[in-house]
Amino acid sequence: MPDVPTGDRMPDDGLFVAQLNVAQALYELDDPRMASYLSLIEEVNAAADRAAGFVWRLKDGSGKLNVGRSSREIVNLSVWRSLDDLRDFVHGEIHGHALRKRSKWFIRLPSPYSVVWSIPLGRLPTLQEGLKRLAAPQHE
Repeated sequence: MPDVPTGDRMPDDGLFVAQLNVAQALYELDDPRMASYLSLIEEVNAAADRAAGFVWRLKDGSGKLNVGRSSREIVNLSVWRSLDDLRDFVHGEIHGHALRKRSKWFIRLPSPYSVVWSIPLGRLPTLQEGLKRLAAPQHE
């Protein structure tokens, strides 16, 4: 559990924004064609850790990425102070650069492949919760 944010890291309404996105790699992660993606992971994660509004992210044993339900599925689960903070990071210089190259490494999934929801202060989302929300009908 991360430290409870204080001061400028505390959301005004007491709610945080959780996000889950799922990507399906074109190749196995140990395939040389994925090397350029894997080389970006540390830099992108470090940028997230420093980003305004970042609270927490799910990590695997290496702290680099989370492989999902198959060896080619990659999931990202994180918590942010606000939707604006998340949006600023996603489209910012470092992550935005990787995002623009995603077709080189990932299959274009049918929507939805990403979900965002509010969570109360002091609670972290689970991967199972995010996957359930991703699979839920849009109006649930």
